[in-house]
Amino acid sequence: MLEPLEGGFNMKKASILISAVLFVAAMGIPAAGSAPTSEYIEEPVMATVQGNSIQAISSVYFPSPQVYGVLMSQEMEFEELKALIKEEKPLLYRIIECESGWRNVCNAQGCGRGMGLAQITPETWDYVAAKISIGDEPMNELDNLKVALWPFNNEGIQHWGYPPDDARGYVNGERWGTWDCWGNY
Repeated sequence: MLEPLEGGFNMKKASILISAVLFVAAMGIPAAGSAPTSEYIEEPVMATVQGNSIQAISSVYFPSPQVYGVLMSQEMEFEELKALIKEEKPLLYRIIECESGWRNVCNAQGCGRGMGLAQITPETWDYVAAKISIGDEPMNELDNLKVALWPFNNEGIQHWGYPPDDARGYVNGERWGTWDCWGNY
């Protein structure tokens, strides 16, 4: 037989305590003092189901909303943006590393063969500038990254080279692009 609590049973305190315990259990909140575990961390979602269709949340090449938003608003310092791209879009980071070493320079064969961080050709600059709002200075680091992201997001990596067995990776018999540097990344 249970003995009554000292001072009697308080229904109000008991119901508050039970409510709190049920709330904590329902929310999946770990007990005080314990470290969070993977059971409390949501896995990233790559797609949603809408009706009878699956809709991708993001493509392989599309940067996270944080990266894209930062680039379009130019709210971040260059070094912070570079670190964000390294974390969020490691292949693009590697391509730029191979193209220019993250230096804002013209190609060794002249600016007509590539300009700025991502080594954007004048033809690619004009092609992308017709699609997005961009300045007219390819050597502006942030504008160069914006122009690099558009083909990377929408057309893939072919603007920076092709595998050795692909004929498109050759012009007049000479290999072009930096695929050999980043292609197996």
